[in-house]
Amino acid sequence: MTKQRHILLLGGTAEARELLETVIKSTEHDVTYSLAGVLGSKAEEVLRSRMGFDSDHFQFRMGGFGGPKGLHSYMQDHGIDLLIDATHPYATAISRNAVEASKSAGVPLARFVRHEWAETGEDEWTVVKTLTEAAAALPSGVTAFLSVGRQSIAPFASRKDCNFVIRSIAEAEEQMFHSATFIQGMPGRSMEEEMSLFLDYDIDYLVTKNSGAGKASHKILAARELHIPVIMVKRPHLPESPEFSELDPILKWIDGEPDAPQDGATQSQSDPE
Repeated sequence: MTKQRHILLLGGTAEARELLETVIKSTEHDVTYSLAGVLGSKAEEVLRSRMGFDSDHFQFRMGGFGGPKGLHSYMQDHGIDLLIDATHPYATAISRNAVEASKSAGVPLARFVRHEWAETGEDEWTVVKTLTEAAAALPSGVTAFLSVGRQSIAPFASRKDCNFVIRSIAEAEEQMFHSATFIQGMPGRSMEEEMSLFLDYDIDYLVTKNSGAGKASHKILAARELHIPVIMVKRPHLPESPEFSELDPILKWIDGEPDAPQDGATQSQSDPE
């Protein structure tokens, strides 16, 4: 018989919600689902409405932990048996804190991450490590579509020789840019919708992170179809831990012996710095 465990699930992505729903519906494990405070006060209400069901095995928390020490204390105080990091691939601070707290508290950790986008022969990508490199890679005089998140646009403000179209879900800081059009909204719902947007604004370059999100892939397909070059900011290196991208393997990890990777896990790359 599988031992009932208390899981702390660091969420904020569609993949985290999918994992939460699967664990609650198909197991007897308890899950505390944690979201960053920046997502707003209605995040729990939105999450529960999307789930469409409730359970005694699920509870919700919001806000930070106060660094790795705070996360360590939280796990000890609340009897956490397993820690799963299903945050955004570029949320490096919480991911690093999770690794450190997991080690100090002796709580096994796994990452649940979406697959990366892969370049094909029809794409024209320039892959860079940082946002600063991405800004430097833009040729002078181009109109670039920035899809990097509002908190990541600052490195592009110095490129006064370029025009920018900047899309973000939340309102962005506009005054730092010399020449920019701001669009507040979600990614397009289809490749055709993204193609229409790129054509309307005469986009020469797409700048994005390799988030791998399903809906966000429409912009990648649109750029491919329109032969628009892409500057792709690669995912950051994170400390090593078991990593899963499919539900079945991580469910086996949860039910099995989580101290060692199970079938279907890969080891994330160690931080070279």
